[in-house]
Amino acid sequence: MTTTTNNNKTHPHTHPAQTSYDHSYQSDELLTEEEFRWQMNEDEMANDKLTDGIRRFTNDALILKDLIKTRIEQQ
Repeated sequence: MTTTTNNNKTHPHTHPAQTSYDHSYQSDELLTEEEFRWQMNEDEMANDKLTDGIRRFTNDALILKDLIKTRIEQQ
């Protein structure tokens, strides 16, 4: 594990690409589900992106299901 220094703080990371990442959202505190949901709802972009990701994932899952069904029927 390596560390980088950003704003006089040492931040551990496991991937070299994270050296340029803004670590301002990292915290050593664990959130309860209620706190997490509240913070997600307060951050409009995070909420929109999560919702969009879930919709896209569901759509891709349905497409994959149809592809698998078609392949099985062809055999």
